[in-house]
Amino acid sequence: MEWGVPDSPGPSRQRLNRSRTVAGHAGNQLQIWLGSIKLDNAFPTQESLRQLLYGSESASAEEADVIAVFMTDLLLNNENVNSLRYMLKKVLRDSEDYIVNESDRNLLIRYIPAQLVKPGESGHGGRYMSMSVAVHRRHVRCRDDVNGGFECFPTPVMLSCKSPRKNVLQPSFKGIMAQVVHLRSEHREMELLLLGANLDTQDEPKLAQLDALDRLLKVRKRGLPFCSLMWGDFNSRIVAFEELKPMMRICSKANRFLLEESGVTHLMEMIKEQSGRRALLEKDALVFKGRDVSGKDFHSRSNSKMREMFRLHIDAPHLEVPLPSYKRTPVDHMLSETLGFRLRLEDLAVEHALQRGISQLPSVLSDLRDRYFGWTSGDRCLQRAIKVETAESGSVPSSPTASASSGNLYLQLGWPDGVGIYKDSSARAELETWETDDAILAGDHLPMRSIVSIKWEEAGCKLKVWLGFIKLENKYPTQAVLQQLLYGSESSSADDADVVALFLTDLVLSEENVDSLRHMLRKALRKPDEYILNEEDPGLLV
Repeated sequence: MEWGVPDSPGPSRQRLNRSRTVAGHAGNQLQIWLGSIKLDNAFPTQESLRQLLYGSESASAEEADVIAVFMTDLLLNNENVNSLRYMLKKVLRDSEDYIVNESDRNLLIRYIPAQLVKPGESGHGGRYMSMSVAVHRRHVRCRDDVNGGFECFPTPVMLSCKSPRKNVLQPSFKGIMAQVVHLRSEHREMELLLLGANLDTQDEPKLAQLDALDRLLKVRKRGLPFCSLMWGDFNSRIVAFEELKPMMRICSKANRFLLEESGVTHLMEMIKEQSGRRALLEKDALVFKGRDVSGKDFHSRSNSKMREMFRLHIDAPHLEVPLPSYKRTPVDHMLSETLGFRLRLEDLAVEHALQRGISQLPSVLSDLRDRYFGWTSGDRCLQRAIKVETAESGSVPSSPTASASSGNLYLQLGWPDGVGIYKDSSARAELETWETDDAILAGDHLPMRSIVSIKWEEAGCKLKVWLGFIKLENKYPTQAVLQQLLYGSESSSADDADVVALFLTDLVLSEENVDSLRHMLRKALRKPDEYILNEEDPGLLV
């Protein structure tokens, strides 16, 4: 397993992550590349997707058996939909070697494996999650479509395990996307269940999602060798741990704790070095045991459930810990501050493209302190305020101490975008890579990619599954972004993957962009003709 974020300056609000995972039976393994991007409504350009896929030597999507890119906050409208079709296929280096789920003719949106999570206003598109998956043709027996789909994609991508919170008057946008992948090698078969996660921020709704997922996974376990991989936005932040209390002050206006300069300096020293990042990762809500800054013992039932079900990125001490994927100062905010006028990037951008035109950008983007703790809005320090999990969304506690008694306290910092391998999978899987990609200029979430290797003992081979995730936050996933996610990393490249899965959340679809988003993965794949994509499933809703 490898997991990482390039150290070069990169995205803004989005979280970009990549991971390379090994899975399978003894003797043979599959390479699975996973990528994820929280788009924040930005358009995922082909350049930025290529950076995510191939921008890392250690976590490139090259030669992966399976490549998967998961995106959240994807906006689809009439203007961008056509350019988003075959999003993954367009950015794959050897796209003809892969079959992409973007080609599934039963997809709800033609050539775009996405699901609507929030409708737009006045018919102006909507917010979507998407998962583009590419499977290398060497693991597909039947190359032709069957009933509008392909043998390797038994069903179109589906949305499940939605959060029960805020589902009264409008649907919740927190859910899990699932794509079943059927793999063959000679006379051997394997089922791979790819899960793009956009989990709730609150403990109880997240626990409900995981309970529902647990039921789903137990149903899926059949006679075939089976492996399930989950990646995306786990919404697990760093706990505001007790040692930070002397470095906090109480903001009377907002009634919450706020990091002092000493706290920022302390955390920056940890972020800069690998040993410090490893120590900080141990404060993640997934594993933290201790007290928070209010002196209260920290408890999280949902994170305990997650640890019971999955072997996670946090359980891989042999991997280097990448830069935190959250919470990043948006690059358009930094540019606006630098240039003196408001600037909004509608597309995900890759760092070097901006460097060609803005000479000051490299030094601005390389300032990690500013990227993680310099985002201000008026007199608000958005990344320094401690997040309080309250029972009622939007309620303001009477004091920070009082709020701590009713909810957990978190830093606005961490790695909520992760990868999980179902512990009861009958096929052995290994997480090879897990990366976030800050070369994609996104929002406050860095896109993520990962490679999972699956040992397929009966087939005598190892599968490479590439997983990608983007939290779009209504941004447009351009082909350049998808290709960056797929191929921007040498160690987590989607090249030669047996399965390629791209999961997007917060995808906005509208009349203006829907056509450009069809076949999103296929368009990004380097060798699209070698893959069968779920984007071409005729049963898709879009």
